[in-house]
Amino acid sequence: MPSGKTARFTKITGQFLGLLSLGLGLNACGLARKSDGCNVKANGLKLSGFSGENLSDKQLSLVFLKGPSNSTEAIGELLKEEAVSATFFVKAAEIEGHEAALDKLVEQGHRIATGGYSFTALKSAEDPVIELKAADKLLAPFAFGNQYWLYGESGSLDEDARTQLNSAGLGKYIGPIHSDTDGAAFVDDEQCWEQNLSVTQCTLGYFDEIVRIGHGIVAFHDTDDRSRELLHELLPELIAYGFSFQRLDQIPDLRLALTAAGGIPDAEKGAEVCNDYE
Repeated sequence: MPSGKTARFTKITGQFLGLLSLGLGLNACGLARKSDGCNVKANGLKLSGFSGENLSDKQLSLVFLKGPSNSTEAIGELLKEEAVSATFFVKAAEIEGHEAALDKLVEQGHRIATGGYSFTALKSAEDPVIELKAADKLLAPFAFGNQYWLYGESGSLDEDARTQLNSAGLGKYIGPIHSDTDGAAFVDDEQCWEQNLSVTQCTLGYFDEIVRIGHGIVAFHDTDDRSRELLHELLPELIAYGFSFQRLDQIPDLRLALTAAGGIPDAEKGAEVCNDYE
């Protein structure tokens, strides 16, 4: 049996080779050409990124990272029960086999966005254009209203990567979006499960951090069933405390950036969509 390090290296190498193969395939098939329907001069990418600072007091925007997985559909159902619309930033390499779950999220009023093909910080990607182009191709069936959102922590984009992406017509993406939970003692759900914390411990940590920041974008991961249990405990507490929820396209500065890039705030399924593929 291979060691943990060997297994991780094999997985990362396989992902990169898959990404490179997909990128070459896009070009070889002519699928990397820009269509007239896209705003190829859009400039939705900012070095500083976007947060939820423009949300009003006790307003939150929930985002989910690195799915889809076998937990995604159950999380979507729970959000629907609580009448919360969220944005799911998918790791595009994981889409295959989970298309039905993403379709269901769209039906429920959620937005499907991306963190790239491998959820790598674009400034660190081997080729940021291939990284995002490959994700863009796979994301296209789940995007509508020309809403293209990109997740990335603060500092995940530099000027060189942004210039390359804009030159490739990928400025239609608004981002990088990042969470506002930056407390020194805060542990997100992915770290909770790595540290073997209980669901209740993680719930308390989220609640305390959210009360501390008062408003903003809050990130979870839809890659573990325990995150659904966490939300099951957390959402009623937040609602009872007076918090409400806004989707990304309802945040004032993100709404303006989306419109400037050719996107349609409040779009419903079936609204027009552009992509770079013919």
